[in-house]
Amino acid sequence: MSLLHDATFKKLELDWSTGQLTLFLTSALHKNEVRIVGNGVTSVSLDREFPWGRSVSVNECLIESIDGTATLKLEMQSGDNVIACGMKFVVNDEAR
Repeated sequence: MSLLHDATFKKLELDWSTGQLTLFLTSALHKNEVRIVGNGVTSVSLDREFPWGRSVSVNECLIESIDGTATLKLEMQSGDNVIACGMKFVVNDEAR
């Protein structure tokens, strides 16, 4: 999703009881809040080692669905990744 390139990644929240994952970002273009919401999340992994140097900006965001399972990969400009698997991921732009 090129709309999220250079967005600022703020935080993520996981509601353990429901399996809902929410990532909070700020759009680089319009400076509005963007949320990525995942439902039925079964796994989340992330690293924060900064192999390419410190950054809070998104390089690339990919969501793929195969055989009823969705995978979210948020690649940071630091070289770190947030990867989650679940039933569905939706990008919700609060300004729209």
